[in-house]
Amino acid sequence: MATDECPQRLSDRIFVDFEASGIHPDSYPIEIGIVGPDFEFEALIQPVRYWTHWSHDAQDMHGISRDLIESKGMAPSQLCQQLNDRFSGQVLWSDSHYDALWVDILFEAAGIQPEFEIKDIMAEVDVLKLPDYHGGGDDALEHRALSDARNIRACWLAYISSVHPAG
Repeated sequence: MATDECPQRLSDRIFVDFEASGIHPDSYPIEIGIVGPDFEFEALIQPVRYWTHWSHDAQDMHGISRDLIESKGMAPSQLCQQLNDRFSGQVLWSDSHYDALWVDILFEAAGIQPEFEIKDIMAEVDVLKLPDYHGGGDDALEHRALSDARNIRACWLAYISSVHPAG
């Protein structure tokens, strides 16, 4: 863990998670969830015309259908502009290197560059070793981007509390 950050700043980290159409090389992001200390954001992502790969196994995991993202998803250009407006110059933390790939694919489809950075929390600590990782709480059984981002943040907060106990 970086030693130049104080516990308050560590607790202010913003966490992001994506759900995807699959894990095939032609897969793409279909949902984003972001959680910070005082906000939550989630959006379904409308596929662009060349995003055609669809895994029914992935759909079974996250419960999101192609029809749903086509009808209720946000256009990548609109979503990327919103993300840049909100998170420009900031770091968003993830528990998977795939999330940086999903950002790249999303922003490429929008034709703009991300103005924020994605960093892998696993470079800081092995979150999988934390007892609450993807467990506990009302979101434990739901495999969706926002609930996963909530769980990652909760595990991070538990970790920094154990490293920097109050008092």
